[in-house]
Amino acid sequence: MENALLKRKLEQAEAIINAQTKLAQLLDKHEGAETILKALAEKIGLRRACDVLKVPRSRVYRALQPKSEARPQPSPRHTLFQEVRAEIREILNSEA
Repeated sequence: MENALLKRKLEQAEAIINAQTKLAQLLDKHEGAETILKALAEKIGLRRACDVLKVPRSRVYRALQPKSEARPQPSPRHTLFQEVRAEIREILNSEA
């Protein structure tokens, strides 16, 4: 019983060390570390994986949310009409 517990803790520690090594390599290459985090989370749980890798859990949960469509921004009320903008641009670019 005690051997099984120690063996499990050793496997978790080895997984953490491997994940930290791979994460450092990925960060050096500017690649995402989500795959490492997910693999480690499967072995030791998401909370502990985030603690070990120093990644905020909020970032993980936010990444899991479906991406929403960007809403078009309304133009400000004081925006000039295209004709007026073209006229002003023409005046400013003239040699006079």
